[in-house]
Amino acid sequence: MFLRSFTIKKSQFYIYFFNNETKEQAKISLRNRDVISLMYTISDEGVLNVFGFFSSPLHANYEGVFSLRYNKSVHPEFRNEVFLTEKMVHSFKSKKEIKSKGYGLDNFHLKSIIVDSLNNTFLIAEHFKINNEKNITEHYRKGLIVVRFNKKGNFVWGEPLLLEQHEKYEKKKNSWSSSIPFIFNNKLNVIHNSVNYKAKKNDPVLGNTIFNSHWASFDKNGMATKNIMTKINEFSGERMSLMPKLISQGENELMLLMQNENKNKFRLIKISLK
Repeated sequence: MFLRSFTIKKSQFYIYFFNNETKEQAKISLRNRDVISLMYTISDEGVLNVFGFFSSPLHANYEGVFSLRYNKSVHPEFRNEVFLTEKMVHSFKSKKEIKSKGYGLDNFHLKSIIVDSLNNTFLIAEHFKINNEKNITEHYRKGLIVVRFNKKGNFVWGEPLLLEQHEKYEKKKNSWSSSIPFIFNNKLNVIHNSVNYKAKKNDPVLGNTIFNSHWASFDKNGMATKNIMTKINEFSGERMSLMPKLISQGENELMLLMQNENKNKFRLIKISLK
């Protein structure tokens, strides 16, 4: 069994199932909306679980989430479709924008899918927009939407996480914006930098004005606890900032990478999760 996507004006996704006697195929479809992006997991028993976002009828944006389960067939044995909550939408879109452009979220892409040890699935989508201002190309990331499904595939909660990252884009160089999601103690955690080159408080060391790195942890009800990571800036030597990439995760630790302003020197750091 495998998935394949085609793009002809809009995304279309198909599922195929093969065995010695049978060959089946079908379009992955919902009740009355189009699938715009998806990711999937496969259980040890070979059950295919598909999670993603659907678009509004008028715009190619994110209007809601869905989950489907396939068990050795191209026809889903389980389906769950839910519109984004008002909190999720209004965190990124004003009432005026909703009236003119519709309810869905614009400029979002599916970032990652993570499963915890209890088989809860977390779907993470990120806002990303490229702005050209004068002689600067800006990578703007307003934030994330995080969705949790339980082990049966039912929607449990969805929450926004605002980042407000404004970064000068430099071709062929690594980025400081974006985020690092991971699971610890069956909770979703997100590490991200506070980066804004437009900030009035000029940082003489890092031209993109990185103030701090932050750590958000979501509990089982979707409530987020947020903390500033101060100890990673206590190293001696040239000042560096986190790259938004998880190098590795152990039982009680993370390995992350930092880099300097010129992005030609690096520091490998270990963070305790206890």
